[in-house]
This record gives sequence, structure tokens and C-alpha cells, in this order.
Amino acid sequence: MSRALKRLMRLRKEIDQTDQALLDALARRFRLVEEIGWLKQELNLPVVQKSRFAEMRRRQDVRARDLKLNKDLVEKLFIMIHSESVASQRRQAKRKKK
Repeated sequence: MSRALKRLMRLRKEIDQTDQALLDALARRFRLVEEIGWLKQELNLPVVQKSRFAEMRRRQDVRARDLKLNKDLVEKLFIMIHSESVASQRRQAKRKKK
């Protein structure tokens, strides 16, 4: 096997490990979202808090720039994650009301 092919296989394995770490982090994030959802209900806070969302977006923009990541990609990714977080907390609130 050539050196280039070995390197390709090693890099692909590293990508697979990185993808797994991303999924693990996403699962952890949604466990936190659920816990926060219960606390918001206890504190009578709305699911969406615009100031918190704006601050998160600002930090993500700065971090994306620092890491030289595509700003549009990071924005789309976090909008999707935030949308699912909001939907999850709304479903959670409906379950409590039943």
C-alpha cells in the first residue's frame, strides 16, 4: 500500500472520529436543552429569549471568524440547532401541561 493511500485511510478514520465527537456533542447539547426547558418552565420563562439568542449568535460569529470557518455555514448550522432546541422545549412544555 502506498504512503499516500495509508495517509488517506488515516485521515478518513480521523474524520470518522471527529464526526462521532460532533454527534456526541450534539446529544449532550440536547440533554442540556431538555434540562434548561424544565428550568424555564419552573421559572415561568418563555422558550425563546431573544437577547440570549442574539448573544449566542454574536459569539458564534466571532468564534467562526477566529477559526476561519465559513460564516454562512456556521450560521445555518446553529439556526438549525436552535430551531430544533426551541421545538424540543415546546414539545416538552406541552407534555407537562397534559
